Amino acid sequence: MTKLEPTQLTPEQKDQLELALKSVYPDADTPTLSELRNHPARLASLKHLLQVLGDRLTERQQQVLVRTLGLQRTTAETLEQVSRDLGVTRERVRAIGKQALNNLKKAALAAGLQKKTTLEQPSNAPGLNLALYQGNATDRAVRWASLPSDDLRRLAITAAQARDAEALWNLTDAYLTLHGAKGSAASERTRDSYRKGICDLLADWPGENLLRPARDAGVVWVRQLETKIVRNTLTGQPKRDAVSGGPRVLSPATVQAKLAAARSLYKALRWAGATTANPFENVRVAKDPVPAWEKRGAYTPEEVEALLGVAEGPDTVMVLLGAHAGLRIAEMSALKWPDIDWRSKELVVRQGKGGKTARVAMTKRLRETLRECPRDAADLNGFVLPYRAYRARERFQKLCLLSGVEYKGKEVHGLRHGAGTRTYVQFKDLGRVAQHLRQASVDTARRYAKMADKVVGEGIEDW
Repeated sequence: MTKLEPTQLTPEQKDQLELALKSVYPDADTPTLSELRNHPARLASLKHLLQVLGDRLTERQQQVLVRTLGLQRTTAETLEQVSRDLGVTRERVRAIGKQALNNLKKAALAAGLQKKTTLEQPSNAPGLNLALYQGNATDRAVRWASLPSDDLRRLAITAAQARDAEALWNLTDAYLTLHGAKGSAASERTRDSYRKGICDLLADWPGENLLRPARDAGVVWVRQLETKIVRNTLTGQPKRDAVSGGPRVLSPATVQAKLAAARSLYKALRWAGATTANPFENVRVAKDPVPAWEKRGAYTPEEVEALLGVAEGPDTVMVLLGAHAGLRIAEMSALKWPDIDWRSKELVVRQGKGGKTARVAMTKRLRETLRECPRDAADLNGFVLPYRAYRARERFQKLCLLSGVEYKGKEVHGLRHGAGTRTYVQFKDLGRVAQHLRQASVDTARRYAKMADKVVGEGIEDW
């Protein structure tokens, strides 16, 4: 990697690095490795910082960040795995990672980047010294909404003209919190996705006037996204499609997410009175030719039994929570012992998709497994699974490897799909499927009927 001195950075490179710096280090504290693992947008920003400034770190520091955070693989390695290879303790690996993050932050600041904490205030608005970036989402939104109309408009125009990604994101976040469908209940994952989408739009529109974009700028951007090749962030090499073997392009779902972020940005700019432009008004993402039920398979009852045959302790609980109760991986890792209602034989799923709380019926096998799960008195109010989502993926991959069950293409979520398919096979009722999986629409449950049809088709192969 070629070393870049501060004077060699172009204005565009400085803008991107400044945005990445703010994302990885949102406050004065250096994040821990575990904190970064749970934030895809911050990991993407960290990759960008390493691309440009990674030579400021030692080879061992780079290796620790790349391996423990999964920056070159789909799965992050554990501290135990990395410590074994490096011949040091787990605590030493953690210390090396912290030092690497500290050194990377110093290198970014030495490159002439400054983390802004407040927006530039209008020159004719003395005393308007609001910390628009501080507090929770609702606090920030209220501060934006409390600005006089002229001041709000000037701030939005200034941010757009300066292409200040952080300011534009905060404006968008305030709009979404006040006027979005989910309001302040929008998840951090959703906010990370929208923030990244806005950053990508600014990067892809280097010469575009944000307040007066060209006539077809919106649709051209989306069409270019649909053919954009996905590359390894660190090496720059194209990633390969698992089916065709050719270069992988952005999925329609990814393009749709970026389009949603861009639309929200312009809703916020119009809300602030900065522009009347609406470049994404009639733009549509090309229809995905791959049916929803073909994208990620469902584990069959036979595969679930094979997984249970090699699982022990909490891993058995994890498999049953997905394959019987239909829980998502985030819901599994968030489940606590007080959420188990033994009397009604139900699980209380809190903070499910969309922040919803719901009850899910437990099978007899799941109840018995939970009762047999050893736990200390101190853990009675703790989590059912002793590990979080990223570790659950690692452990599930090991179960697949040990049992001979294919992981790729299904992943942990395939257990939930298996629960939906099995429910449909048993009841032949889409309403029952939607109820068990807590889906708002029966149409969403139709994919499980298609999956069930596919399983039946495979089952008659040897007739």
